[in-house]
Amino acid sequence: MTFISRAARYVLRKRVRTAVLFIVLTIITASMLSATAVSRAAQHEAGQIEKQAVGGFVLASNLQGSMLTPRGGGMVRPADVQRISKLSGVDSYMVRQNATADLVGASVVKVPRRR
Repeated sequence: MTFISRAARYVLRKRVRTAVLFIVLTIITASMLSATAVSRAAQHEAGQIEKQAVGGFVLASNLQGSMLTPRGGGMVRPADVQRISKLSGVDSYMVRQNATADLVGASVVKVPRRR
């Protein structure tokens, strides 16, 4: 009797035990495969998030720390933004601008509430 024929006879004789063992091994293999897939997907998404979140910078003037800079002075110029945007490795950029105005000779007017 060869090894394979003895194994086949054992499997045919112990059908329930073989089926249970097959089911258990299938569940373990599927669980390990699922865990590996989830781990790889999580690593990939973490890399994508890190690229998007960490891969940028903000260029702004320090209005609070520089008392000698008059309002409107020392701002980031559009030419500077254009030069930075043309550097290698810069995929995209976004420009936001905040404005502060001084009202000279203005008086406060109370606006009635609408109901």
